[in-house]
Amino acid sequence: MRLQKQTFPRRYAIFVLDNQNLQDIWDFKTHPNLTVLRGTVFFHQNHKLCLGKIYELVRLLGFEGKVDGVDVSKINNGDQVACECSAVGSIVH
Repeated sequence: MRLQKQTFPRRYAIFVLDNQNLQDIWDFKTHPNLTVLRGTVFFHQNHKLCLGKIYELVRLLGFEGKVDGVDVSKINNGDQVACECSAVGSIVH
């Protein structure tokens, strides 16, 4: 898939705003060919979409260093879900 046309506002080719239950955005394993020819990405108020998934898309599109906090909110993406989980071992005596 190739995204060429810039959308709202003209800076963005991918604009993802206020999707309350969105948890995933793109499966590069089954659909490896995503190219954005013009524009960048915008992600705000996607409360169940973890920043790691957004940054993975940013990296795979080659946009590292081209997006910032205006483009991708660190405050209101993934703020209503556990994104970075790790097992904690404990011993009770």
